[in-house]
Amino acid sequence: MARNILLFTSTFPRSQDDPLTPRFVYHLGRELLRRHNVHVLAPHAPGAAMEDELDGMRVIRFPYFFPQNCQQLAYGTGMTNNLRQHPSAWLQVPSFFYCQNRALAETVRRFNIEIVNSHWMVPQGLTAAWSARALGVRHLLTVHSAGLFLLRRIPAGRFLARRILKNTDSLFIVSQNNKRLLEDLVRRPVAAQVLPMGIDTGYYGEARDATALRKTLHLPETGPLVLFVGKLSRIKGVKFLLDGFPEVLKNAPDARLVVVGSGPEASSLEEHTRRLQLESRVVFAGQKNQREVRDYLQACDLLTIPSIQDTNGQVEGFPVVMLEALASGKPVVGTRLGGTAEGIVDGETGYLVPPENPGALAAAILRTLEQGPATFADHARQSVRQYDWRAIGEAYSRAFDAL
Repeated sequence: MARNILLFTSTFPRSQDDPLTPRFVYHLGRELLRRHNVHVLAPHAPGAAMEDELDGMRVIRFPYFFPQNCQQLAYGTGMTNNLRQHPSAWLQVPSFFYCQNRALAETVRRFNIEIVNSHWMVPQGLTAAWSARALGVRHLLTVHSAGLFLLRRIPAGRFLARRILKNTDSLFIVSQNNKRLLEDLVRRPVAAQVLPMGIDTGYYGEARDATALRKTLHLPETGPLVLFVGKLSRIKGVKFLLDGFPEVLKNAPDARLVVVGSGPEASSLEEHTRRLQLESRVVFAGQKNQREVRDYLQACDLLTIPSIQDTNGQVEGFPVVMLEALASGKPVVGTRLGGTAEGIVDGETGYLVPPENPGALAAAILRTLEQGPATFADHARQSVRQYDWRAIGEAYSRAFDAL
């Protein structure tokens, strides 16, 4: 039976052709449209429409500060990073919660919403937990890393987390590591289904000519190509990848490292590359859209995920780009942390190494290149079939049916 579903999120494309905002909630919504009526409630961004329709989903964007061109909390590098980079954004937090709560109530009543699926424990999960009972709707919460780690850092985090869970009818968590951390925070077992965000395996698995793609991307047509894709922030560990790359070049002198992404560490990483005298071997390609990321994945020999644990104890959740690489038949070299350690089968779909260890990263990259990246392809593709959006959407629909 079709239900009226509201995806309640702080991350959603600001327009159909928005190349910067992560699209996993958008893709989840598209899959849910097969069985349900899907609406989306997200923060407004300067220049975005207050209301529009994307691929059959009605999207409502609520303004939370005036003048609207001064809204700083959402989008960009994410709420947590925005607050770090722009301390004045803290002044917008009270109005954000007020406007979000009001928008949730108005949207539920206007569209006869039956189930709210909030993404992130804060701010969406907290607001939905406050309001769901009063609004007469069921609440399904999807726990991603950022909101969970924020609650683990603040003094009232345990109290708030328990209140959120108490007012949640069904729970998805994107990784086993996040489930363990949530149970540690609330100091009790948590009944939840562990399920990451998905990918379109067919889209990434399409066979294409890597040499032709390299030419199109203005990359060397021969020689090993090592790839990083992600936000250029400290937790991504790109500095340690750069530190290890001279060792890679000693054994594979024609190798190149391509860094795709933008973020607060971009300038310092480029400067670090110059200090290491790697300018001719490292390409900073900037932010790319989904189609371009697919091109880079299919042109490379392997993907690296050198993430670290930051000073607040935060680690990666379950990197979607890892699934995209595996679906492309590419091995992944990543650190043994968080969801990365859950997604890579060591020795079969890539290699896991200790974090903050440039030498171990270099050794694993060289080992992968020596074995031949193609030897990992079959295992890589098989390992991600369970994460296709069709399977993810069916799991969510079963959860909705049970509410």
